[in-house]
Amino acid sequence: MDKNSKKKETMHVAPRLHSFGGTLDCILHSIILSTNLDIKINFLFVKDHTKIILDKSINHNKLLNFFKFEDINFEKNFIIKLKKKLFVSLKNFILFKNLVKIFFFLKKLNLVKAKKNFKSFYDYPDYFDGVKNEKNFLYLKNLTKNRSINNYQEMYFNRKPFQLNNELKKLSNDLLINYNLEENNYSCLYLREKIFDNKFIHLNKKRSKVFYELSDLFKLLNYSKTSKYNLVKIKNLINNKSDLEIKKNKFFLDLNNEKEISYMHEFCFASKCSFFISTGGGKSEIARIFNKPILRIDHEYNVLRNSSMSTRFDQIILPHIYSKEKKRFLSLKEQFENLDSIFPEVGRSSKFEINDYFNKDLYICIKNTQEEILELFKGFSKDINLVNEIREDQKKLFDIKKFNLSNHLSHEFIMSTEFYPENPLISEKFFNKYYEYSDDLEEKTNLYNSKKLFG
Repeated sequence: MDKNSKKKETMHVAPRLHSFGGTLDCILHSIILSTNLDIKINFLFVKDHTKIILDKSINHNKLLNFFKFEDINFEKNFIIKLKKKLFVSLKNFILFKNLVKIFFFLKKLNLVKAKKNFKSFYDYPDYFDGVKNEKNFLYLKNLTKNRSINNYQEMYFNRKPFQLNNELKKLSNDLLINYNLEENNYSCLYLREKIFDNKFIHLNKKRSKVFYELSDLFKLLNYSKTSKYNLVKIKNLINNKSDLEIKKNKFFLDLNNEKEISYMHEFCFASKCSFFISTGGGKSEIARIFNKPILRIDHEYNVLRNSSMSTRFDQIILPHIYSKEKKRFLSLKEQFENLDSIFPEVGRSSKFEINDYFNKDLYICIKNTQEEILELFKGFSKDINLVNEIREDQKKLFDIKKFNLSNHLSHEFIMSTEFYPENPLISEKFFNKYYEYSDDLEEKTNLYNSKKLFG
């Protein structure tokens, strides 16, 4: 071995157990970082003591087996893997925690210093779990020996799509034949289900949400039928029944109605599609592992995270924001000018965490219309010149947000995420219609206020 060669660092990764989207998101970013920074990966199982079990069948080992990774350097040293596993597991035991407390107290015989040292010991990041917070930021900074990762979005956009294993590649081709689909000539559709958040109230999600059902996309479904373009709806995470009967539409395939379809099959359909039209939520992450553009129906006003873009061709529509004080809807410009009020927690506790808790006391999220969703779909383009032209026109809006974030969050932290510096495109018609307060918003306001008044 060359004496000057350096031993590769190992990134210890612990995806959030039983969380479909969280696991995929963590795996995706771990692999991007590993390949770009030339470091090894060691995946860990870390028991979740919050007792939030979304799906016991979801874990990174199972999901990783669906793919083949030729350029990934997985840690193979048994001693390194065992030591990390034992150490992380020990830290979760009450007895060990008490012993550590006693140790720090006896070391200094000072209760204040003992508490400080104990907190530092437990706050020190032991692994990466994909969450955008200070702990993961510091873990990566320590791991990379302060090598800059502030060009992470560029790494992210230039990532390679995940490749299915040979068995699933064959299955993908068989599925297209069985369902009369052509590669890159259909789109996948995913809608986050309301029942998910109602069931898992322990998640304590503080973002505002609006929820969509198939009935909210009826015009889109009719358009797919008349234009003879296929849509494949990804299954719900919980409710496996379709919420709308689609009669005589051979161009719409609802996988909720296909009993034998599992995650494995959904990966197959997604790998061959042209793009996703999707809300946020767990299974929207499938689009990102295959580098598929997302037409995002933003169901949780995810503007600070730029709606978790997948590619430079992503487009979004934002939910409408109603101001309780002004008693009217806000224009896009007004929304971005009032981000401090809409998200009052950002930067308050940490400059290394996007605490985008929506201010429900002052604002209400209202979902988009069927026409707006259809225009989002019809406006999709991969013409890079057109995309750049639209992006430049929308820069005036996103510059407002850029200034706001610079006052609250660490620039180094922001640039270590896939969210910045580039922003997604807002659907062009949506942007032109709602950038300034307009007759359309006035009409929408009057209609909304009258419904509130008369119930």
